[in-house]
Amino acid sequence: MTTSQPLQGAFGHTAIEIESWVAGHPPGGGPCRGYVSGVTMTVTFSEPTNKALMSGKISREQVDVLFGFKWNMGQDYSGEWLDDKTLVITIHDPFGASPPEIGFIVGQVSNSGSLNPS
Repeated sequence: MTTSQPLQGAFGHTAIEIESWVAGHPPGGGPCRGYVSGVTMTVTFSEPTNKALMSGKISREQVDVLFGFKWNMGQDYSGEWLDDKTLVITIHDPFGASPPEIGFIVGQVSNSGSLNPS
């Protein structure tokens, strides 16, 4: 009977996970007025990504390709990559949205979004 050495090395891509999803105040200061135009959500990923081959500012359609949302985000929003781990989503028109609740997961990384480790 012969034995083999344990396998070593890289075995393809690992899954990208959301490390945090944090809501921010709309611009203008003062108390938070709820889920309104200008609200931001900063999504931080578990490791550096390839940004799904999108850089800088991205459209609502591109944001929708990256995530499977569990609620309606509103009529219009966009994203902007700050770096290879951080995407900021800005709500431009919240009409029709079902606002997120604290402690409730709002979305997950979509398998079809081509978001991979860099």
